[in-house]
Amino acid sequence: MDDYRVGERVTNDDMLSQPATPGIGPEGLPTPSLPNQSPQTPEIPRPPIQGMPPLPEQSQPPNVGNGRARVRVLNGAANYGELTVTVGGETVASDLPFGTSTQYKNVKEGFQVVTVLATSYPRRIIYQEVIPFVATISVTLALVNTVNGVGIQTVIDLPCMSSTRRLACLRMINLSYNSGPLDLVLEDGRVVFSDVRFKEVTNYKRANEGKYNFKVINSPNRPMPIVSDISLINDLTYQIGGRWDALLEFSIDMKANTMYTIYILGNDGYLPALQPYILEN
Repeated sequence: MDDYRVGERVTNDDMLSQPATPGIGPEGLPTPSLPNQSPQTPEIPRPPIQGMPPLPEQSQPPNVGNGRARVRVLNGAANYGELTVTVGGETVASDLPFGTSTQYKNVKEGFQVVTVLATSYPRRIIYQEVIPFVATISVTLALVNTVNGVGIQTVIDLPCMSSTRRLACLRMINLSYNSGPLDLVLEDGRVVFSDVRFKEVTNYKRANEGKYNFKVINSPNRPMPIVSDISLINDLTYQIGGRWDALLEFSIDMKANTMYTIYILGNDGYLPALQPYILEN
């Protein structure tokens, strides 16, 4: 058993000579002032990015202000080797191997082009997507396998609700492309999370401080009680009966006021094999 530690364009000439003033947008929200637009300034299209078809034009707000979001990257894309990720042209992960992650880095808020590049020669773009980032919000960009190759699963790392008790928080995310629904159970068979499907992010559950031994199993093909309404792991009572084989076994020494996310990576049945990856927020 492994012990894991937390490692509009304006066309009216009279209007063009006047600065645009704020108006009222959808739901009564004010819209920002726009700079003067000169009819003499031509619009020059940018050339497409080599190795990738040009992205469609998107209606999106500009990057406004000095707000920064926090971003980290987890490489959960099996059999693609080391990958590099940029956000708005800024590198946030360089030559990141499968099954590893970066520390949080600050990026500009707003809509940013996120690019995934292969590290091996010839260096090429293998995926690109426009993703919104919100100031002060922390996110994990998880690289995952998809039917077309590689994709990104954006995981918002919101804090677990505060409590007067000294508790830890735990959630689970299944990033194994070819696995079926998975359950996370305690060593005695009590179910922590059930029927967790590919790219699904569970809610947090709280837990008292201490070391917990976990097992990952295939979800039983039978009705089960709802366990999501029990918010404290130590209060869980439903146990899986009968015989069942664990796909994974691992432990976490959970500390109070700490949030843990269990990412299930790899493949069910071939290499790289299923493996847990625990990130601490």
